[in-house]
Amino acid sequence: MTTDTRHENLHAMKTLRFLLPLLLFPALFAACSGGNSPVQRETAAIDTVFTQARIRSYGRYYKGLELKVLSLDLYSEGLRPQPDSTHNSGTSLRFSDIFIDTTDTRLPEAMYVIDSVPALHSALPALYFDGQLTGACLLQVIDGQLQKINTFSAGSFSLRYEGDTAVMDFRLVSAASRTYHGVYRGVPAYD
Repeated sequence: MTTDTRHENLHAMKTLRFLLPLLLFPALFAACSGGNSPVQRETAAIDTVFTQARIRSYGRYYKGLELKVLSLDLYSEGLRPQPDSTHNSGTSLRFSDIFIDTTDTRLPEAMYVIDSVPALHSALPALYFDGQLTGACLLQVIDGQLQKINTFSAGSFSLRYEGDTAVMDFRLVSAASRTYHGVYRGVPAYD
């Protein structure tokens, strides 16, 4: 076999290796999808349903950053925004730094991503700043006493509105790589 023939065969094999998946993909997709029947999706269990939300605006809080900063606190049934009550038990999800456009007057509809670099429609992950926990974290309270803190290093949450009602879906990842799913539906209070 000549060098030219070997080169042509090698080129044909590389081309076939590239085209074969493209040729087989439609047939494989049709076989897996079951014809025209809808694809079944597994829904993740909801860890917490939140019943109250409070949003605070801090304006352009960070020097040199052309974004408005909001905080978001959510509370489950049984937990009120005043956590010092002895009969106050439940779960609170907190985001200390959410970044939005400076012209927005409320938390806008968007997909928000947990990211350590501030950007439009992002939220900071959990971190300690001057000894204080900030960012995205989950607090579990029993009889007014903090029992457990979970911190989040990744994930996202979506927000959409139905009239004045905010619908939020949280899919967060802890520093220990555990996933967390929470939901909220209601009219948030703005401070």
